[in-house]
Amino acid sequence: MVAFGVIGILVLILIYFVMRTQTLQREIALTKNSVKASSQKVQDTQLGLAQVLSQMQSVYEERLEQGQKSGIVSSNSLPVLRFIMQNFAVVTQRCFEQGHTVEEALTASLNQQEEVSIEAIRDLIKQQPPQVRMAWVKNTPGGFMAACDGLTKLAMGQKIAPAEKVHS
Repeated sequence: MVAFGVIGILVLILIYFVMRTQTLQREIALTKNSVKASSQKVQDTQLGLAQVLSQMQSVYEERLEQGQKSGIVSSNSLPVLRFIMQNFAVVTQRCFEQGHTVEEALTASLNQQEEVSIEAIRDLIKQQPPQVRMAWVKNTPGGFMAACDGLTKLAMGQKIAPAEKVHS
């Protein structure tokens, strides 16, 4: 009789664990689907971000070229400004996707060429109005975008109003 009782309890425990295993398998399947959907959303967002950044880079490069043609941009600062604007999308994407600071992302881009140094970039930024410097020193993607916007507006001869500061 005791043997039947022990066997009954063991069967109940076995049934409990089988049901628990099935529940966990369903939860794992739901989690996998959720991760897959989230991953797709992240990929779509990254693609959209890349397109927006590419468009912004084109606008900034056009502004810089206009400033150069009109003689507003000095020949000393042109290579540095051109480097920053040509690497705008890459630097910003590195910041967003890999968690780099702007300086780290710029340094990685600088390692691929030797025409411009980080010191030349720092010297250029030191010469800028406070709105550009303050945006730059944040060392964040938002601050970098605001600084590039300000740099290109200055290159075109436009004034930067304090109200145009972008918060990151």
